[in-house]
Amino acid sequence: MVAAAFAVALAALATPGCASIPSEPGSPAPPRLSLSFRAARTDGKLTYFEIAKDGQLSFAGGRDAMHGSAQPVVILAPEQRQAVWDIITRNRLLDAKGTFLAKATTVTYDLTIDPGSGRHTLRSIDEETPGLAELQKTLFEYQAKVRYKIPGLKQ
Repeated sequence: MVAAAFAVALAALATPGCASIPSEPGSPAPPRLSLSFRAARTDGKLTYFEIAKDGQLSFAGGRDAMHGSAQPVVILAPEQRQAVWDIITRNRLLDAKGTFLAKATTVTYDLTIDPGSGRHTLRSIDEETPGLAELQKTLFEYQAKVRYKIPGLKQ
């Protein structure tokens, strides 16, 4: 009985949660895409981003990032949401397997993505999962453009 319950639970965990949302590279961004993303560098620098289902990008740095206390920055434009989705799909982040026990030499990433059909969470270190550094750079540029009005950064 316990073995059967365990097998059912294991099968449920192994079933992809994003099957109903097209996640091939080039597919349109889901209208209710949301995510949370923390990057913790070994030198102590932290960033934390959230994208809400309505496209609201929130950001926190330092101590606020440690606690997930992100402040709203901007509603992402459709092309910005698409760029984020393109990074996710091109790098297959919805299928990526994380690293749980290894120790980072430069950075640890924690990412939760919900394209509208279920969450996918992963933890990865350094450059083990392609696309995470690119995602961090892109989200940082989006918030910096608004918060600091830096010319030349992608909008």
